[in-house]
Amino acid sequence: MARCYIFTSMVNVLQHQHQSMTYTYDMLEPLKEIFREKNRFAKLTTIKALLTTKMVIGSFFREHLINMMSCLNELEILSTVIDKES
Repeated sequence: MARCYIFTSMVNVLQHQHQSMTYTYDMLEPLKEIFREKNRFAKLTTIKALLTTKMVIGSFFREHLINMMSCLNELEILSTVIDKES
C-alpha cells in the first residue's frame, strides 16, 4: 500500500526508475540520497546568504533584520545546526 502512495506522488521519470523494485525500503533509500544532496545544497546556499548579507547604507534596519531572520528560519526548516564549529 505504501508503495502505491509513493508511486502516485513521484514524477514519471522517478516512477520508471523505481518500478522494478518490489519493496518500499528499496525505493526509499535511493530517494533519500537524492533529496539529502539537494538538502545539503540548500543548506550551503542559505548559510552563504546569511554570512554575506550586509546592511546597505541608507536602508532600514528592519529590512535587514527581516532578511537575516528569513535566512535563519530557512536554516531551521532544513534542520541545520549552527554552532561555533560550523
